[in-house]
Amino acid sequence: MEWDHDFNIVTWNTAAEKIFGYSKQEVLGRYAAELIVHEAARPIVDQVFSALLKQTGGTRSTNENITKDGRNIICEWYNTPIVSMDGKVISVASMAIDITSRRQVEQQLQEQAQFLQSIWDGVEYGIFVLDVLEQGTDFRYNAFNPAMQRSGAISSEFLLGKTVREALPPEIVENYLQLYQQCVESGKSLMREERFIYEDQETWWLLNITPLRRTEGGEIVQLVITATDISDRKEAEAALIQSEAELREKAIALEQALDSLQRTQMQLVQTEKMSSLGQLVAGIAHEINNPVNFIYGNLIHTQDYIESLLDLIDSYQTDYPQPSDEIIEKIDEIDLEFIRSDLPQVIGSMKMGAERIEKIVSSLRTFSRLDESAMKEINIHDGLESTLMILQNRLGVTPEHREILVIREYANLPPVECYAGELNQVFMNILNNAIDALEERESTISATDIKAHPSYIKISTSLQNEQEVLIKFTDNGLGIPETVQKRLFDPFFTTKAVGKGTGMGLSICYQIITQRHGGKIDCISTPNEGTQFMITIPIRINHFQH
Repeated sequence: MEWDHDFNIVTWNTAAEKIFGYSKQEVLGRYAAELIVHEAARPIVDQVFSALLKQTGGTRSTNENITKDGRNIICEWYNTPIVSMDGKVISVASMAIDITSRRQVEQQLQEQAQFLQSIWDGVEYGIFVLDVLEQGTDFRYNAFNPAMQRSGAISSEFLLGKTVREALPPEIVENYLQLYQQCVESGKSLMREERFIYEDQETWWLLNITPLRRTEGGEIVQLVITATDISDRKEAEAALIQSEAELREKAIALEQALDSLQRTQMQLVQTEKMSSLGQLVAGIAHEINNPVNFIYGNLIHTQDYIESLLDLIDSYQTDYPQPSDEIIEKIDEIDLEFIRSDLPQVIGSMKMGAERIEKIVSSLRTFSRLDESAMKEINIHDGLESTLMILQNRLGVTPEHREILVIREYANLPPVECYAGELNQVFMNILNNAIDALEERESTISATDIKAHPSYIKISTSLQNEQEVLIKFTDNGLGIPETVQKRLFDPFFTTKAVGKGTGMGLSICYQIITQRHGGKIDCISTPNEGTQFMITIPIRINHFQH
């Protein structure tokens, strides 16, 4: 632009239009300061204009201006007086450059520099810079922040300007060179815990090594390292490791003692519970047995009495073939012929019922061996049958399932030396679990499928090597997942809902079979196909130490 002796604009180019927003038609002949200078600053501008008209040399200044739309901008001004032939200044040519964006960038850079400087000066951990020399074969200490100097672990005056090979002790120099070289080669930050020795004093540092500056070709020329003194932590860790080792040994011993105590306590609780159950069952069997014996014993006499009375009636009918009307009416009323034919059948049914009760009582007595603690020879099949009798109410038709078939495949076994009550307890736990599995199966399939493929429990026994008895319990339930099979015999482990089990049944079975009888118990299961428990016990266990 150009303005005359009265400070009116006489020239206004397109660049000025872009900077200030005024067109050439809007500004020609107008007072320059009125358009692009804030009102408060106009007196000072007038003085500058007046001074320019009195000198022949140019000036340069940076001023705040205003655009047509009211924006504040910063312009760099170059003013040159135009002199006439007689040496008088007749006008001034001015060139304005909008440096607003540049000033904003400069301000941001200044703020960032101040921010970085405050971090450099104020952080509590050490920071130092290394120059990369000879393509990473050595490094030179370039700068240290105040915190690094305050730490007392290193003298920046001693290290500044020296290479790593010159400054560090021989025993650690190669380790640090490899660390820095690894950062240069990978181009990525590294974090390491490193030992440092300076003036015979050993310290530990947590180092974070990061590429700081690269050439245009991408070559790393500087590294920045942040260092945190972790010497106290290292001492604490060493003490902690020693303490943990000692505590671990004590914990292992305590855990073994506690596990043994828990197992013993669990076994005592179960033994007491099953002993009480055995006594209860024995008591019930005894109480039932007396009236059953009374009924069964009198049924024989009752049958004889009835046969005698019927013979007497036959004799009367023979001797008095023409009874009175009253007797004929009574015979018709009671349907004598039906009584004569049905009464022997009633007596037979009562005898069958009494015999059935006697079998139940016998099974209860066999199962009541639960309270016996002595080892004796028993018939394994008697224990199985007594347990099945006790569980008959769960094996028959219930609201949860149809009748569960029991398939027996018994071999000819010799008497087995064992703890009879404890073995019955094992049978009870395994059979109960099988019934639970079958109830769960039937809750997930249709009645048609149940009818086509009924639920069953197969019990088979066999003699192994003339020295052991193998007992298998097989069901066609939903099976057991492999992950669960691994924990079946762990104490207190259960997959049943709250209130459905304690998680001690199979663990106790495992103890009874392995520890008390010197046998083994295994489980084979396939999901959706069924489960098989296999129990192996020696026929004679006198030699077994428990």
